[in-house]
Amino acid sequence: SPVCDLRSSRSGDYSQNTGRWSCGDRMLDRRPAPPIEGATNAARGGDDGGDGSRGGGGSKGGRSGKRSSAGRGRAKPGRAAVGRVLHKLRSLPDGASSSEIGLALGAARPSQLSARDYTTVLTTLRSERKWRTALQLSEVLAAQPREEGAPALPNRLHYNALLAACADAARRRDAAAGDAALGVLRKMEERGVAPDSRSFSAAVAAAEPAGAEGLLVEFESSALASDPEGAPFVYCAAMRASLRAGEWEAALSLLDRMRARGVDPDSHCLGAALEACRAGRDGERAEAELAAARTMHADAPHRLSGVLVSTAMGACVRGGRWESALAIFDAYAADLAAGSQDAGPDPFCYAAALAACRRGGQAARAVGLLARFEEKLGGEAGGEDAQQTGGGEGGPLRATVEGGQLRATLAHLREQTVGACLAAGWLDEAVERHRGAPSPSDRSLVFALRACGQLGLLRGADASSTALQLHAAQP
Repeated sequence: SPVCDLRSSRSGDYSQNTGRWSCGDRMLDRRPAPPIEGATNAARGGDDGGDGSRGGGGSKGGRSGKRSSAGRGRAKPGRAAVGRVLHKLRSLPDGASSSEIGLALGAARPSQLSARDYTTVLTTLRSERKWRTALQLSEVLAAQPREEGAPALPNRLHYNALLAACADAARRRDAAAGDAALGVLRKMEERGVAPDSRSFSAAVAAAEPAGAEGLLVEFESSALASDPEGAPFVYCAAMRASLRAGEWEAALSLLDRMRARGVDPDSHCLGAALEACRAGRDGERAEAELAAARTMHADAPHRLSGVLVSTAMGACVRGGRWESALAIFDAYAADLAAGSQDAGPDPFCYAAALAACRRGGQAARAVGLLARFEEKLGGEAGGEDAQQTGGGEGGPLRATVEGGQLRATLAHLREQTVGACLAAGWLDEAVERHRGAPSPSDRSLVFALRACGQLGLLRGADASSTALQLHAAQP
């Protein structure tokens, strides 16, 4: 639900090369774009073998009708062949046999496909959740005869696309994906293709926690020395595997382990560590890891991700360190102001700060924070369709609330304020804030009813009338 989203993690999981992950104050979407019929090399650019995703320097031929220097507006043979192959493969059930896929490829004249084109086909199958078909296609490619001097297929990019597809499937709770990813790694070794950090990170993401540990050991012994820059990808994937299994202490141990091996954690590893701290209610460790993250942004502290800040605050609140949570919020707000970030902290930080106020019974602070948020938001703060007023400061802040959830966000913040008033003994204020809020949440109603109970308004003949009045404010 939207309310749960306010208290959930938004730190990224780039180890699977999919899903949403944070970059500064923005969220990037790493899901492959929906394929265009007849997917093409256009806009892929570069000469490093490609990975089927966007790149620089590609021409704009094809459907747009714009002329390229080579094709003069005509579709290249590879583009048409990719479209034919995808059309044939889409007509097959996921997990079709190698012979069926071989027949489909033969009808599509695959000789016109380059290694890059096969990358496009595999990443498209991944985005369409046909990971079993992608695995069978790789076996068909391996069995194809090749000319002398031609590169062997599948290559590392192809295998990495397969492993990422397995990781996607594992995240969708497909029990077979972990074993399939391990099988892809073994095929790479048999065929002389050395796995890199992306290979291991995707395989770890697909594996169960016990299997992830074995893969991490294999990475440390075989690839860490040759690919140290990619090591955070692998450790982050292992940490998230531990978190999925509910083993938050193991996730923190992995952070210590990577540091012991001379690997500096990046913001994604620190984000996973802060999630572990929140799960374990370890506010003291969360403060230490947030300090490490601030060190990474010492020259520009305003660039510290609000994801890390709100997660650390949540760990402090759960661990009973509500004063520390508010201190973190104040320091972050000051950093943003110094960096001319007019929007200020994002709604998740405000939600954590208001939760801290409720835990500490800081009603006055909660009322002030809510007023500050609504002022920054601008306009009629009662719904996601509100119009901005004033200097337009609410634009960046409003943009951080995703998917039309502004109304639910405000309801949650107001709910926490009502709870803070109740905890501080501001009973009349709690009741009035619930009554005056547009579309208050069910939890706000619970807080208001408790306040009424302490005020004695739920006794005698007027009890039913009072409860009904409060409930009438619900959407």
